[in-house]
Amino acid sequence: MGTLLTENMRSIAEEVYLVRSKAGLSQAELAKRAGVSRHTVINIESAEAPGLSLAAISKVLDALGLTLSIRRQVLPANPKPETTERAGKGDYRGIFA
Repeated sequence: MGTLLTENMRSIAEEVYLVRSKAGLSQAELAKRAGVSRHTVINIESAEAPGLSLAAISKVLDALGLTLSIRRQVLPANPKPETTERAGKGDYRGIFA
């Protein structure tokens, strides 16, 4: 299973490719419109995140009329280990006992 960043980059890559293709743009044409190198567009479309800046990704998305949003996800608090009480003794054992 991939990391969250990898999964998000795949989603961005797919969307950029689909929108670019539907618009009839080549990678070079998109790169020129976005003010980035063709290599940057190739990296975005192949979900190659290392070395890509958020600014470069944003330029490409802007050139396609797409936006990137960040949403806060509420994560559950760290759960406390389950405890069990031994009958009559009040001795609690953690989940590793």
